[in-house]
Amino acid sequence: MLGLTLAARHPEMVNRLVLSCFLARYDLAARLMRATWKRAARDSGMRAVADLTSVAGFARGSTSEQRRKSNWNRCVRHLRAPLPRHLSPAPR
Repeated sequence: MLGLTLAARHPEMVNRLVLSCFLARYDLAARLMRATWKRAARDSGMRAVADLTSVAGFARGSTSEQRRKSNWNRCVRHLRAPLPRHLSPAPR
């Protein structure tokens, strides 16, 4: 949302803008998707969330099958990786 706002206010600064998993409004479908991701994280861990969110981020017709598969695997690998220590929640 920040990138979109900056692009709208300063279009001369933007050559291209990619919006991924972006919602213009938080409707019922978005709330259900978020609830599903939270449930998956709680019940099955972040691996399941990585799989679910990566599906949402790749359109079927956007690129060739081989490139899409490569991008998908890279995305899932990064989503499944543990957070860097400085970004991890503090222990309770």
